[in-house]
Amino acid sequence: MKKHLLTLISIMCISLIKAQNVNIPDAKFKAALVNNPSINTNGDGEIQLTEAAAYNGYMNVSFLGIADLTGLEAFTALNVLICVSNLLTSLDVSANTALYYLDCSHNSITSLDVSAITGLEYLDCTFNSLTSLNVSTNTAVTKIFCEQNNLMSLNVSGCTNLSWLVCNFNSLTSLNLSANTALTWLECGSNQLTSLNVQNGNNKNLTIFYANINPKLTCIQVDNVAYSNGNWSSGKDAGASFSTKCGGTYVSDIGNLANVRIFPNPAFNHLTIDLGSNNQKVEVTITDITGKIIYAIPKVIGTSETQKIEVNTKDFAEGMYVVQIQSEEFIETKKFIVKK
Repeated sequence: MKKHLLTLISIMCISLIKAQNVNIPDAKFKAALVNNPSINTNGDGEIQLTEAAAYNGYMNVSFLGIADLTGLEAFTALNVLICVSNLLTSLDVSANTALYYLDCSHNSITSLDVSAITGLEYLDCTFNSLTSLNVSTNTAVTKIFCEQNNLMSLNVSGCTNLSWLVCNFNSLTSLNLSANTALTWLECGSNQLTSLNVQNGNNKNLTIFYANINPKLTCIQVDNVAYSNGNWSSGKDAGASFSTKCGGTYVSDIGNLANVRIFPNPAFNHLTIDLGSNNQKVEVTITDITGKIIYAIPKVIGTSETQKIEVNTKDFAEGMYVVQIQSEEFIETKKFIVKK
């Protein structure tokens, strides 16, 4: 009887010890943690729950062929996680609320929920298989790199401290950055954008702007058209124009726009821009096919009578040009050719 009691006590002790260990099913992930003396402080072959909860440092488990990060949830005080180039298809960081730096790039992750990590400052999830990313609750984040995914939606509306956003090579159709007043670097090329709003009151500090290879994008909403044309023209496709209003606020080829004409086309020595019976203030710009401004007239005041603008094209090189006519109520672009 005494022998059986001792056996039962031993089994209970072993079970209690196992219950205090973190469950880490991936052998490669477990080996990386066990071999880290800053984590495995008692030097045994396991990671205790107390050890995991106490660790608030830096975890780099990159290039190890890890397929499962189960056990990570026990590291509730972890500050930095780098798990680059593994075999991950999922990543759960919902319990790691102390993270401020996360790099999970070059995996095959299909979903990523960082909503609980309100102190996150840096996120790199490039080269994964994400279809959506919502970082609207990450108000502290300053840099986001999410290019080379399958993103169809990206919500950064709450990221008021965001300074860098790189989201090239995705499937985004719209991107609204009007709330991102600290933005200084934007790369959103090679998407399917039809709507891009960067009118956030901070365009003068946005030093890098790249939105090329978005063939369906025709209007980019900005703070100031002249500034954008002067500084960002090489960062857009020739078919896209900058405007202070885009989308449904514009009328196309009806009302006032029906009266706007340009002639002759082709132009040899001069071009006439006929504003028709328009009595609004309009900006007129002419750009070449690269987006470089060749000619500009800011805020022409029309009258109730026909107003014509004569442009001398003698110094224009042969080729195609785009005239953009913009007021507070409409925008219109027309193409013409210069021949010698």
